[in-house]
Amino acid sequence: MAKNRASGSKVRHQERQRIHRLQNELKDWEASNRIRAFIFAMRASGRAAAPEQAEHLAWAARYADHLDPTMDFRIEVLEEV
Repeated sequence: MAKNRASGSKVRHQERQRIHRLQNELKDWEASNRIRAFIFAMRASGRAAAPEQAEHLAWAARYADHLDPTMDFRIEVLEEV
């Protein structure tokens, strides 16, 4: 009986971990898509013409790729943070 409870507890813990991981991946995926939409809007508005703004948007695009769980891209400096 105690063995079944321990086994059930382990399964519940694993399920909670899976749920937490999925929620984090969804959060990162949504953030990456919002960043890409922002970049598109800024470029469409013409506000990306200034060199510093263009550089910032290029960085934002790389950061969106870093966040996106569907992409195989990581910014090494951010992995250490």
